[in-house]
Amino acid sequence: MIDLQIEYMDECPDSNKQYRRDNEPFIREIKRFLDEFSIKLTPELKDMYKLKY
Repeated sequence: MIDLQIEYMDECPDSNKQYRRDNEPFIREIKRFLDEFSIKLTPELKDMYKLKY
């Protein structure tokens, strides 16, 4: 879901909306954090996460 949001932000930059300007850095930081986290997971743990969610 985060990937879709970032893809949308990259394809349709609209800096006129205050909500988006306020939240875009947060969304990108969450994406960076989750990417770093997922790199450290074993394949078994990744499968567990997928099954749970």
